[in-house]
Amino acid sequence: MFLLLLLFGFSLLFWNLASSFSGKIKFVIPAFFVSATLLGFFFREITFFSAVQTFFLIFTCIALSLYIILDILLVCLKIFRRPLSLPKRKIAGKIILITSLITTTSFLIYGIPHNADYRIETSKITLKQNSKPFTVAFFTDLHLDPLFKQSKLERLAVHLDSLQPDYIFFGGDLADITDSLLNEKGIDKLMQTVTSKAKKGTFAILGNHEAYMESVGSNPANWMRHIGMIPLIDSTICTEHFCLTGRQDFHVARKKNTERTPLNNLVPIDSSLPWLLLDHQPHGIEKDYKGKKPLLALSGHTHNGQFFPGTLLIDLIWPLSYGFGNLDGVNWLVSSGIDSWGPPVRVGSDTELWYLQFSP
Repeated sequence: MFLLLLLFGFSLLFWNLASSFSGKIKFVIPAFFVSATLLGFFFREITFFSAVQTFFLIFTCIALSLYIILDILLVCLKIFRRPLSLPKRKIAGKIILITSLITTTSFLIYGIPHNADYRIETSKITLKQNSKPFTVAFFTDLHLDPLFKQSKLERLAVHLDSLQPDYIFFGGDLADITDSLLNEKGIDKLMQTVTSKAKKGTFAILGNHEAYMESVGSNPANWMRHIGMIPLIDSTICTEHFCLTGRQDFHVARKKNTERTPLNNLVPIDSSLPWLLLDHQPHGIEKDYKGKKPLLALSGHTHNGQFFPGTLLIDLIWPLSYGFGNLDGVNWLVSSGIDSWGPPVRVGSDTELWYLQFSP
């Protein structure tokens, strides 16, 4: 479905760009923009092509949005028998192209430093009277890639050292480059420093991007173990403070042609401890589930739209796209992530680390 939408989007962009010019350049310009975007996708493990992907992905999102508005306007004018002349249509198309290039540059100037400067959000969660208090540092969607600034991990380690969390939870989508390249860049050592800041342990789940990395030969679960995380894949673990269930990601399950383990089979045996749930995508729980519900579920994936037009569309896609809410009767927290996929750019959304204080 995603690939079909992507193909439709590129086809629409190509047609609109071609309609804005005449002669041989009519096909050269759209071919350049579309091919540059695709090259960025296919060779994203190379820094240069990652940078190319960043620019042209943002440009594509902005230009396509504006061209769709223009196309709707042209259809409306045609319906009311006031069609725009071909020369005026070409002028409008060129104005959109220039506007998109200027806006893309503005997004990069503002959005790159904003993406790098994550916030620390704090929330207090109430437990039963006799429960033991504990703290959790929760972050998700690191998306380690060639453009990821290692200084961010160094800063994260400093912040975690200051917060002194009992536990660290990671919500999936760890990397978009192979395990071997991560080790070559020394990111494994930095991540080991980050996970070592948890007094009791670091727990993680797989996201949909772990499925993509498995398809190119990586082993994300093993790499998580290598850096000090305990991956929970449709399994439940209990500590002295809580029981935690980590769900298999929907996309990972589809890639492996398997079903997610029903939540009924993952309910902790010890009902005296608070029950927490990690699930990368905030779809909620099974509609037919009738048993005990978790105290709190934690997700990422949405990035809160990341940048325009995603920030306008995200609430149409997800019933809970960001922050605290309720899904299927479960209190749910959706984080916008500590970094971004593709372009390391944030406009209209923030990157963040959550510090959760659980107390009676």
